[in-house]
Amino acid sequence: HKTAVVCYTGVESSILRVPIEAAVSSFRASHKDVENQAIAIAKYVTTGKIQGSPQECRSKVEKLITKVQTLRSKVAEAGAKERALLQRCRNRYAALSKEPPAVSEDAVGRGDEFVEPTEKIDRAVVDYLLREGCMETARQYASPAVAEMFEFEVFQEAHNIQASLRSKETDSALAWCAKHRHRLKKLHSSLEVDIHLQRFVTMVEQGEVAAAVTYVREHLGEGALDDLPQVKRALTMMVLFGADLRSQQLQSELASFRSEDRWKKLAAEFRAAFLEAYGMPQSSGLEMLLQAGFFALRTPACEEARSVNCPTCMPEWQSFIQKIPKPHRVRSILICPISGKPMGSDNPPMASPDGHVYALHSLQKLAETSADGSVLCPATQKQYPLSSFQRVYVT
Repeated sequence: HKTAVVCYTGVESSILRVPIEAAVSSFRASHKDVENQAIAIAKYVTTGKIQGSPQECRSKVEKLITKVQTLRSKVAEAGAKERALLQRCRNRYAALSKEPPAVSEDAVGRGDEFVEPTEKIDRAVVDYLLREGCMETARQYASPAVAEMFEFEVFQEAHNIQASLRSKETDSALAWCAKHRHRLKKLHSSLEVDIHLQRFVTMVEQGEVAAAVTYVREHLGEGALDDLPQVKRALTMMVLFGADLRSQQLQSELASFRSEDRWKKLAAEFRAAFLEAYGMPQSSGLEMLLQAGFFALRTPACEEARSVNCPTCMPEWQSFIQKIPKPHRVRSILICPISGKPMGSDNPPMASPDGHVYALHSLQKLAETSADGSVLCPATQKQYPLSSFQRVYVT
């Protein structure tokens, strides 16, 4: 339960951070655009270009007024967008702060105190769907309250860019990197350099050798190729001897950049950078919650004797569960294989004559449904009188 609470906290924090990061990104982009246009207008006025006949001067002044009005509307539009994003963050914080905790601090460990957090689980499911690119499914699944917690357009943009990279197109990915360059630099991400390198290789494949060399000089700073000796050698070969893709040596130098796996790796690298840039964890909230739940339930006995009532024993989850470490338990909890509920002093464990252990309450219910009051052992399919079961004392 404690682990689940921590997981929920991580999911909720990303719900608040995404609109903040979107507002910061919007501010940087609009600030740069407005600054460039303001400098151009000021330069136009101060250099005395408004000259000529009265008609020409009037026409130039009208154009200048139109530019100023356009600039003013852009500032107002950018400001409105940023205020809307920040207000969205405030609304989300207010909504989240009103929700009761899934587990109270003094109730940890008591399953009867757990309140099923339906809306929290719905948010985790929608978050997972958006990360996987299932946009329409997420929209159909999310209630209006849950939909208000996500920027669908941000995930849609990321999904489109990943698809374009897998299709060997780099324009949209480079535009995204330029927009978020400040953030990527703070994160020490090499995504933009890697995409530029891939574009260089594509240009070489298309026979644009001179343009490819010029492209590297313009877009890759000093030291960008220090860890890529094969690209250095390929550049040297092209400059000194010319590029011939039929050359086995040149093909060997660029082989790792020309494979299909390279594009898949770029798409995965973009996904990781996108999540980090927006302050989202690399694993979805749904995955973290499942890992926490399976970690709490998993025991060494799951591999020795599987139970139909144990989620960790279900074959559908085995590939996922194998990645989760086994917990080290100082104190064990006995779970009834019939009801799936813990056994304790108020519901003691009872052993059958064959040594199979069940909870007393479960045995009593089986006896009540039996015509002669006996109990059918689920493990051996043998009938036993209820009195033949003996209490087990665990030390």
